[in-house]
Amino acid sequence: MQAVALRNSSGRHLTGKMPNQAANEASVRHDWQRVWTEGDASAVEEFYAPNVRQDGQPRTRADFSGGMPRWRSRFPETKVEVHRLFSSEGGRVVVSRVNFKAAHLGDFKNLPQRASTPR
Repeated sequence: MQAVALRNSSGRHLTGKMPNQAANEASVRHDWQRVWTEGDASAVEEFYAPNVRQDGQPRTRADFSGGMPRWRSRFPETKVEVHRLFSSEGGRVVVSRVNFKAAHLGDFKNLPQRASTPR
């Protein structure tokens, strides 16, 4: 599981005081689409806080967007399906449940290449 701090479309951090639950949920859904499905590394600047934690480690936006080409080369044509968004604290915190679908064409961390295609 990966936790990152996201911002909404007006640039305000979702972890700040945000009264609009629907807007925050839409922003999280949009992040999954632009960053992960479309592979738009420039969208990291729009959605992610300057300093985030990924897999428990501190990362910057540059770290995150710099890893996108590596991810896309190993998992081309990534498609992310958002199944559900869970909000609390009036929409200030949004958690998502998603499935990734992609061809697995290169070793990634401890996952060996499978040369499989999405179903």
